[in-house]
Amino acid sequence: MTLVEAYNQIHATLRPQVQGTCGLYSFYNAVQILRQITPTLPNVPTPKKCETAGQIPMSLRQYAKREFKSGQGEILSEPEMIAFIKAGGYKPLTCGKDDDRSKTDFFTIQTRAGHPVMVAYLAGNAPSGVIPVPNAASGQEGGHWSLVLATHGGNASVVEPNAPNALKILKLGSNQCPAPGLGTRICRELGRH
Repeated sequence: MTLVEAYNQIHATLRPQVQGTCGLYSFYNAVQILRQITPTLPNVPTPKKCETAGQIPMSLRQYAKREFKSGQGEILSEPEMIAFIKAGGYKPLTCGKDDDRSKTDFFTIQTRAGHPVMVAYLAGNAPSGVIPVPNAASGQEGGHWSLVLATHGGNASVVEPNAPNALKILKLGSNQCPAPGLGTRICRELGRH
């Protein structure tokens, strides 16, 4: 079963993120998709405790607040996301190259191998694609995490945490970001054990 086929089986059960929790929801969605393919993989708590009627001791949001001192319970940096993925029982892998071709190849290789790829880019800037570039956040923009499940041609099938119930098709290419600054280039794959 491919990542997209697994997504199609569970997409109606995925919940949209609340403001500022895109990394948590993208990670949670990736785990649910992987577990649809291999049910024995580790599960993770829901992003918010209220989503399980208090049946879990700690949500992903509470974990992020406690472990990363995140006021809102969000994952904001590459080291935080790496630690978060490892704590969930999965193996993170970063695309170490800065050029768009290497990142495109990374997306293609990883998704074809059955590994969803988490990607951070600048939100609020009408991205032309899903390959992140260094950026400077402003009052209207901020880091945003999405989940790539497949590539085809020059496009990617993306689960957007704000609207996870329908795949978006985005062009693979650089975002039109303002100036170099605070952002990082981050690509994540969740490896099966």
